[in-house]
Amino acid sequence: MTLETDVSDLWDRYQEGLTADDATSEDADVLEAFLSALEAGEVRAAEKTGDDVTSWEANEWVKRGILLNFGLRETEAREYGGVTYHDVLPLRETADLNDRGTRNTPDGTVIRRGAYVGSDAILMSPAFVNVGAHVGDGTLVDSCDTVGSAAQIGDNVKLGANTLIGGVLEPVESTPVIVEDGVSLGAGCRVTSGFVVGENSIVGENTLLTPRIPIYD
Repeated sequence: MTLETDVSDLWDRYQEGLTADDATSEDADVLEAFLSALEAGEVRAAEKTGDDVTSWEANEWVKRGILLNFGLRETEAREYGGVTYHDVLPLRETADLNDRGTRNTPDGTVIRRGAYVGSDAILMSPAFVNVGAHVGDGTLVDSCDTVGSAAQIGDNVKLGANTLIGGVLEPVESTPVIVEDGVSLGAGCRVTSGFVVGENSIVGENTLLTPRIPIYD
């Protein structure tokens, strides 16, 4: 059995009515193994299958795995920075980041379980990296940035302060927001709704990038 098979089987049972109360310890093990695979970069919510920006495709089973971690977990009281919060997911362990030269500054840098952060990256507080996100090597996530669920951020990217990278979990066939290698986004940018920012692009401050802006004649 592969992880993809395990997640797909669990998804089928969830669609048939499986609840968090009914989930077994074996089901919980699948969810944990899936999150660990995301954090290790072994699986990703989207992959590039060709040479141009239109060739990104969602990995539907991976996005289903993320959704299962919401649907089959109970909300629990958890501790962070001396404050009790309530969530279905804990925060990500970060000891491995130091081993790979990555820095995450204190008092507000939040990395949720199931997020991948590459080597020699910098995450400045306060910043938030959500489940399923992929942050590449050498990338800067600056102060007040949000990297949404399943967003794919390439290598050597600069996300200016107060930048929002939107999350796209549903529908599972929809490609998440993609920021390719070498991109520089100015402070205050917003990238939403599965928009793809092509390799080495430079985007000015306070720019909204979305495929949903209507065309007016």
